[in-house]
Amino acid sequence: MLSKRTWAALIAVVGAGTFASEVLATPQGGLTTTTVAEAPFPPIRINSHYRPDPKSEPPAHWNAELRTHGVSDVYVVDNKIASGGTTGWHTHPGPSLILVLFVPKTPIEVEPVRT
Repeated sequence: MLSKRTWAALIAVVGAGTFASEVLATPQGGLTTTTVAEAPFPPIRINSHYRPDPKSEPPAHWNAELRTHGVSDVYVVDNKIASGGTTGWHTHPGPSLILVLFVPKTPIEVEPVRT
């Protein structure tokens, strides 16, 4: 039999979890999403390492490892975010690989590099 303290603690934890689930996302705004493709992806294991010349400033390196267990759902989406728009705070059930393409409204002038 659980004591009154244990019941009180259990109710507090459940209440906090319920409250947290209500506030762990914020609404999106100024966002248009188009699903370009979706497909199942078989289990994968990818290891990638990059180690440039250690004398570079700052010395840069990175490692990436991606492993899946079982079939994964892969989605390719095109998100267009208006100026001041937001995706809202949210989570994903697994990793999201994001590529960003920035298209300015006005052309950017680039000076050629002279060597």
